[in-house]
Amino acid sequence: MSMNLEAIRAKLKGLEEGKPKSKRWKPTDEHLVRALPLPGEEDISFVVKWHYGVNSGRQMACPSTWGEDCPFCELAAKLKSWKDEKGRDKPEHVRKMDWEFFKKIDAAVKHYIPVVIRKKGSDDVEGPFLWELTPKTYQGCLKVCANDDRNDGHPDGGGLRILTSLMHGVDLTVSLKKKGEKGNNTSYDLTEVEPRLKASPVFKGDEAAAKALLPKIPSQDEIAKPVTTEEAEKIFAAWKGSMSDAPADTVDSGVEYSGNSAEKAATGGASVDDVVAKLEKLSGASGR
Repeated sequence: MSMNLEAIRAKLKGLEEGKPKSKRWKPTDEHLVRALPLPGEEDISFVVKWHYGVNSGRQMACPSTWGEDCPFCELAAKLKSWKDEKGRDKPEHVRKMDWEFFKKIDAAVKHYIPVVIRKKGSDDVEGPFLWELTPKTYQGCLKVCANDDRNDGHPDGGGLRILTSLMHGVDLTVSLKKKGEKGNNTSYDLTEVEPRLKASPVFKGDEAAAKALLPKIPSQDEIAKPVTTEEAEKIFAAWKGSMSDAPADTVDSGVEYSGNSAEKAATGGASVDDVVAKLEKLSGASGR
């Protein structure tokens, strides 16, 4: 029996849409966004820390997200410090290079707020997704929740519910301004958040439909596989090995320094670790 017309259309729609969307969401231009409550409602977001490009070029969730020790964070702390492991002041050019390496491997903090995205020209929504925010954008959302005028007489008690109330929450206009675009004179992309003036339900007069969204909110484990210290140490060893495969031929490998920053011929290794010397080579740093 041939496939009926509706089945053909459904199959075609699936092919046109391609793979399902990621559970993580970030703005691409301007969107109207509605936050949903997390279980327990102790915050509007949960936090995951990430190390980028360390796991065979892929990102890795930092074990500190789950309260575990992390070898990448330990190296980052050494690179960030103005002192070496013997308590001596690092020369200025070494501090600057170490700072650049620190920025490459330090854990990036990301907040995740469950949201639905309102479709333009429709009462329908997409999601739920987990909106990935920087700490600065998260702070902007919290300021909306702390606004005195919005909290005054709020039907659901205000606070976090300024954003997450299913019937009396406030939509957010979320805009991405890429670096170089009008209104963004920084060297990085900016996300701007502007709350709507008036509160509204997620769906007009339909609290049941809004509640039906809550079990569909992705969990933390769906976007970040928990990583133990032991697992991170194996990844760190492999990453360190990949950094030291080639000879460290930078100007600072083979140089050590004293407390008064006077440099002399080395008697033992690079300033922090062989991996730092290789990172310097890969980043194209020229030393002094």
